[in-house]
Amino acid sequence: AVKDHTASVKAGLDIEMPFSQEGYDNLKLAYEQGRLTEEEIDLCVERVLAFVDRAEKESKLRKVSTTLQQRLDCAERIAEQGIVLLKNDGVLPISDGTSVSVGHCHLGKYFCGGGSSKVVPTKTPKNLGDTLAECLPNSKIIVNQDTEATYWTVVNQAYDADVAIVEVGVNDDEGHDRMETLCLPESLEKLILRTANKNPKTIVVLHCGSVVDMTAWIDQVSAVVHVGYAGERGNEALAKILSGQINPSGKLTETYAYARYLYPSESTYADHMVNRYAEGLDVGYRYFDRHTDDVMFSFGFGLSYSRFDMSNLRVEEADGEWKVLVDVTNISDVDGAEVVQVYVSEPNAVVYRPLKELKGFAKVFLKAGETKTVAVKLDKNAFSYYSVVFDDWTINNGVFEIKVGNSSDNIVLTKRVEINI
Repeated sequence: AVKDHTASVKAGLDIEMPFSQEGYDNLKLAYEQGRLTEEEIDLCVERVLAFVDRAEKESKLRKVSTTLQQRLDCAERIAEQGIVLLKNDGVLPISDGTSVSVGHCHLGKYFCGGGSSKVVPTKTPKNLGDTLAECLPNSKIIVNQDTEATYWTVVNQAYDADVAIVEVGVNDDEGHDRMETLCLPESLEKLILRTANKNPKTIVVLHCGSVVDMTAWIDQVSAVVHVGYAGERGNEALAKILSGQINPSGKLTETYAYARYLYPSESTYADHMVNRYAEGLDVGYRYFDRHTDDVMFSFGFGLSYSRFDMSNLRVEEADGEWKVLVDVTNISDVDGAEVVQVYVSEPNAVVYRPLKELKGFAKVFLKAGETKTVAVKLDKNAFSYYSVVFDDWTINNGVFEIKVGNSSDNIVLTKRVEINI
């Protein structure tokens, strides 16, 4: 198989490749120019075949002990925990008895992404209109499908509803659609703006696997819910969150800057073979810690229907571990969950280090008015850095800062600790 694959590359046959035609052409050219050898191709293909062989053997040994229904229920619980509420001026949760217009409803189109994230569902996922009707049985749910003929129907029917929901997302070819812009297609941006013009209580539901530029419309809408690609039970989970049966507790895993050009990758070299990471150690939120004015939504950000307070930060050391303890109180009348995020900073570092780095986190569920102590354990790796001089992980003894908050740009508690190892 390795030889056959190599021969295919060598002959320039039109074989299926896991990247673009341009990338394949560059690979073929590198081979023809002698910059890529047949032995190197063989080595890469052998790794793939070894992985396939191992996966086949393990799949035969592994027995599934759960039913299909149990796995689907698990998928729904995961979606409930992962959906992120980005904006809410009070329109959410939606009360039963409210008339709701659901526009651009895709009948489950956005349950997964394309390429490596594409999966086949066990059955066609329910659309949001149907799942909302189950959660809001006394509400009038007006569902509009994604066709050119109903575009203006979507906008006009939003005028007559108490609340308007607009479902939008990026296309299945995610990656290539990020090449020129992080904005939604212009037609979707217009749909959002025109719907919001008809109904001030417009909720935008985002289905995407990466950052979306929202600057054109976010100030015009009442709420934004980041669903991501939540799987075939995603709309069940989304409906429960929109109706208040589930309190959102998801957090962003990346930073949403105001525009594409604000990301460091935009000003550095990249092609299909090479990417230069000019930001060095300041990858992701670490970069935006030094460029805070560029951030719309920070790493780790996510709203809730509850409000929380963190207090009484302390750090206990024992047997080479540090236990970070913080009291979290639900100061609202709504049960909910918060994520305690623990960052570490070395203010007097002798080498270049990010301003802070996430080293641990924990989600805690609290009933209304309840207080719990959350513990996050850190080992010595939380304070170390990789030294190119010593070719090993290294800790410089001295003062470190433990920072606790609920997002990378909302640190509410800080405590200094002395590290001597």
